[in-house]
Amino acid sequence: MLVKKPSAELAAQVEGDIEAMDRLIADVLTLARGFGHEAAQPVAVRELLADLVRTTPGAAERVQIEAADVTLAAPAGALRRILANLLENALRY
Repeated sequence: MLVKKPSAELAAQVEGDIEAMDRLIADVLTLARGFGHEAAQPVAVRELLADLVRTTPGAAERVQIEAADVTLAAPAGALRRILANLLENALRY
């Protein structure tokens, strides 16, 4: 059986998919490592989201946040990483 050489377009798509999967795995590992070491503390969700929109490239022009004035007891760094990851993925895809 002869196998056709994949087109450059297909190869580029597969490479992009692999890179996206690699980023996702790295993000999950980073989040998993952070959960066990950080104590919960009060986190103002609206302020955190506003800060993420300000500091994430391209977000200020494309994202509008409407969040209630809520404070959560959560590991602040881990929550920031989770929300940053969601924001970056939303902008990317």
